[in-house]
Amino acid sequence: MECAAPTSPRLNQAGKHLQQVSRSKPRSIDTGGLRTLERRIEDLEKLVASQSRELQIQFERIAQLQAECDVLRVRFIKT
Repeated sequence: MECAAPTSPRLNQAGKHLQQVSRSKPRSIDTGGLRTLERRIEDLEKLVASQSRELQIQFERIAQLQAECDVLRVRFIKT
């Protein structure tokens, strides 16, 4: 024989809340707001691309400086 566990009032309230949320009508998308959002996303993508290029330049310069330091260190050790 199986015993069903009694449900708590909290669980019942949560279930009712989920049912209310799932029954709500989907919002209509405002085309003006959507265009604004798309434009902002494009602007952010451009900014990310620009920042990525700048970081790549900085990383290459750091690598060059480290290589120069290594050369100087080897020369200093030899003398």
